[in-house]
Amino acid sequence: MRPDWSSLFLMEQRDWSSRVSAAVGRQVALHRTAQGLSLRAVAEELGRRGHEIDRSTLSKIEFGKRSVTVADLLALANVLNVAPVALMVELDEAAGPQPVEVANESFMPAFAFVEWWSGRLQSGVPGSD
Repeated sequence: MRPDWSSLFLMEQRDWSSRVSAAVGRQVALHRTAQGLSLRAVAEELGRRGHEIDRSTLSKIEFGKRSVTVADLLALANVLNVAPVALMVELDEAAGPQPVEVANESFMPAFAFVEWWSGRLQSGVPGSD
């Protein structure tokens, strides 16, 4: 039975960076559990690859209680064998990829976000006139 991660993340998010960190955490948890990896296994592999995140801290990331650095994002993507952008775009089983909040309450469609993140889209970021 697949865990219902959405019910675990109903905590109120106070600011944009908290919401972004929580979204990344949900994706880390989704990819980790889909691969059958434990928190301990991911933490140990991160350490072997030179990026120390203990099991407790990894749990805090997954629950949106700890911010994610760029180094964390890259290391986690590497260990989970996914593109870093896959940890930033949430997928809804029924609705597909969800818009990404690229600035406080400023959203970009997921496919446009992937293009922007990869450098193929230079403009079009909401609020960047």
